[in-house]
Amino acid sequence: MAEAQLGVVLPHEYREFVQNFGAGLLPGVEIFGLPDPVRNNPPIFTDVIALTKRLRQRNQAGAERPDLLPISEDGTGIYFFISGCNGGSTEVIAIGPGVEQVIAPSFQSFVVGWAERTLSLGDSCKMMP
Repeated sequence: MAEAQLGVVLPHEYREFVQNFGAGLLPGVEIFGLPDPVRNNPPIFTDVIALTKRLRQRNQAGAERPDLLPISEDGTGIYFFISGCNGGSTEVIAIGPGVEQVIAPSFQSFVVGWAERTLSLGDSCKMMP
C-alpha cells in the first residue's frame, strides 16, 4: 500500500521493519513507519505515507527526490531519509538546514547506531569513532 501511494519500492530492510513492527521508538528517536491505525489511536507514531506526502507538498529538502523516504527526524529540522527506494544503494542520509550527509550505511546500522548511541547528530551528522 505504501509503495503504491508513494510511488516507491521500499528497501528490503525497511520493508521488513514496517512489516514486523509498524513503527518504532528508540531512546530519543522515532522510526516512522506504518503503525496500526486501530492501536495508534490517538496517534503516537508517525505514518510515513502521510508524512512523505506532507513533506513533498511543502517542498521539504530531500522529499523532492523519489529515491528517498523520510524515516526519522531529530527535532531541529534535520530529517533522516533512507535511500535505495526504487533500487539504488541503501544508506541513511541526514538532510536539513545546512546538512546533507550520509549518517549510516544502512537502515540496520542507523537503528543499531541509535540504540547504542554511537551516532552523532547536529551540524556534524557523522558516525562517532
